Amino acid sequence: MYFYFVSALILLTIGLLLEYFYHEHLFRHLKARIMWALVFLFIGTVWDQYAIPHRHWIFTGNGTMGLYIGVIPIEEFLWFLIVPYFCLTIYKTIQIVLMKKRK
Repeated sequence: MYFYFVSALILLTIGLLLEYFYHEHLFRHLKARIMWALVFLFIGTVWDQYAIPHRHWIFTGNGTMGLYIGVIPIEEFLWFLIVPYFCLTIYKTIQIVLMKKRK
């Protein structure tokens, strides 16, 4: 039922585990982490405020909790924060693994 929320939590969990096991953090300071999260949140929110009313995509309620801020489901805000973090963590992990193979 909450597929969108659960999938975001799975990506967050994988990202945190990779960060923990490889002892590599994306940002050295909490301030930088928060700043970049807010940048992605802002960009995603602006885009969705345009895209949803123009029906570029829709959220029918199936797979979401049904809680909205404006036209955007709450899970979408989590998605804006988690997916960039996950992608950067995957990129950093691949970089670490490739560096270890070169040695």
